[in-house]
Amino acid sequence: MSVYKTQRKEGELLAITKARDAAEYTMKITHNEKVFPKKARYTVVKKLQDKAVEMVMLTVEANEIYPRNRLEYEARHAKQIEAMAAARAIMSVADLCIELYGIAPSRVEYWTKQLTIARNTISGWCKKDAERFKQFIDK
Repeated sequence: MSVYKTQRKEGELLAITKARDAAEYTMKITHNEKVFPKKARYTVVKKLQDKAVEMVMLTVEANEIYPRNRLEYEARHAKQIEAMAAARAIMSVADLCIELYGIAPSRVEYWTKQLTIARNTISGWCKKDAERFKQFIDK
């Protein structure tokens, strides 16, 4: 999977880019009053937006830790897992919102696709880290 040249961020980890894309779409769709009614603004929308920002922050924070020992590897891995969990949590609430607010499934489909791509990219990053830092895992 390649990123269009115009969408590339110089030297940035693909997982960060994909998490940011998913978060950006989350902000756009939740900000639209035609999709989410005003009554959902402080209950569901705020939580979705907070979780989207958290996913990006955790991905960036994980990338900032370059493991030199087991504790650093575990800290990095924990942030990666939390970022994946945040993406999954957003997807779960999005599915719930289809029923609650009558959101068109087609709108949620693209949103879920963005979140799935972000989650899978972070998961792939975790697997590469497990291979790269195997000496910390085996201890």
